[in-house]
Amino acid sequence: MLEYPEFKRIDFSKLKITLSGGMALMPAVADQWAQVTGCQISEGYGMTEASPVISMNPSGFQKSDLLEFQLQEPKLK
Repeated sequence: MLEYPEFKRIDFSKLKITLSGGMALMPAVADQWAQVTGCQISEGYGMTEASPVISMNPSGFQKSDLLEFQLQEPKLK
C-alpha cells in the first residue's frame, strides 16, 4: 500500500491505531507507515491456535523489531 501513489493522498487524521501481524514487521516499513499515516504500528504475534494474538507491542511503542509484553492469559515457553 505504501508504494501506491494514491495511498499518500488519503486523509489518515482519524486513524487511531494500526496493528500488524502475520510476519515480522521490518523497521523501515514501520517508519514509512508512521511518516505517511501519522500513526505508529503495534506489532503482534500469535497463531491461529492461540486465538490469534499472544503478545504485542503497546500503542505508541517505538522499537518495531521487539515484542514488548505478552497478553495476560497465555503462558509462553
